[in-house]
Amino acid sequence: MAAAIGAAACGSARDASARAESAVSAASIFDSVGGAPTRLVKTDSALVPFAGDTAALSDRATAFVSLWRRQAAPGVLEVSPVDPSGDAAVTYRYYFDVQGRTRGVDVRGATFHSGCTDVLRVHRRVTFGERGDSVAGEQTLTDRENKPVTAMTCEIPGAMTAPRYAAYADAVKAGVAP
Repeated sequence: MAAAIGAAACGSARDASARAESAVSAASIFDSVGGAPTRLVKTDSALVPFAGDTAALSDRATAFVSLWRRQAAPGVLEVSPVDPSGDAAVTYRYYFDVQGRTRGVDVRGATFHSGCTDVLRVHRRVTFGERGDSVAGEQTLTDRENKPVTAMTCEIPGAMTAPRYAAYADAVKAGVAP
């Protein structure tokens, strides 16, 4: 019995240690990547280089994409889908480790149709472990003046949840990454 209690206590200590390690590594996962990104525009048929003229692409664009690299590996992939109605805006940032696995997702968006305020700003952040499991997450909701809003009174559009790509290769297969 004492061995079982000792093992349970040891397991709890390991879990706490893993959570602390996850918190430390989560901070570094969301560090910015230096250098200029590769900028692309996603259309219905392809990813094309972004030449800087958004007006010419706006009727064909389904998303704007930016990719920052760390040495030879992808570091950060930013995808900003185009909302044809203009009622919402959202940007997904995927953070990858050197093996190309998704280690974090940062979502920032705003919508006019939340039912709780004239403009709802959403910030979600999820950190993934080495096996792809979610190890931490947080959500912040604010109004136009950056005052906190409670989630119970708001309708949060599905677009404020990032599509899940376990690795950079999955984003490539989905057509949102080069």
